[in-house]
Amino acid sequence: MGGCVVMRPRPNEPPYRPTLPFFKQLEQEANNEYLENVLAKFIEDVGHEANNHPRNGAVGSFLRKLPPGVISQHYAAWDGERLIAEVKLGEVNLPEVTDLPRAFRVSGPAEILWLAHTREDPWVGLLIGEKVRKCHATLEQLEIATQHSENVQAAVLYKPADKFPWRLLWIRPGSEPINRPDKRDYQPVLERWDEVLRRLAK
Repeated sequence: MGGCVVMRPRPNEPPYRPTLPFFKQLEQEANNEYLENVLAKFIEDVGHEANNHPRNGAVGSFLRKLPPGVISQHYAAWDGERLIAEVKLGEVNLPEVTDLPRAFRVSGPAEILWLAHTREDPWVGLLIGEKVRKCHATLEQLEIATQHSENVQAAVLYKPADKFPWRLLWIRPGSEPINRPDKRDYQPVLERWDEVLRRLAK
């Protein structure tokens, strides 16, 4: 199993052969099913990023760093003679990203709880850095924060361009242990990936 990348420069431009060493590392460390999913996901993300539909910051950064003059790109992943995934692109011109979304892990008290009388736009104030941030939440998340306001643990997404730039991804009691998955078991990650992308797209 493996992948290939073919790029065609403009005439008189020097050839460009990108190095993707992580492909070789994955092939050595991962089982075939996991490697197949990673390669397919990478190629899918290349297509999205090339069309200015952000899905993967690392892939977008890779495409932005391509030297000028590349007018054709072909990405493909194979398992023997079976084609797993491929994408063909022309010349790609992506706008510069000035501020990418970031995720934060928070532990401590919920400083402020808010729910309008219309029950719209609930939010929870959490101390992130040196400031209390107004984090948009669901009604369920607000209820958890209210019940355990003295000590919570939460994951917060910061998306600068959004109407609500700070958004709760999840929140739970601070005393509740977080079960860490077996690093060798990648299936839960693959099963939850679509849900993560759905939340990030909101």
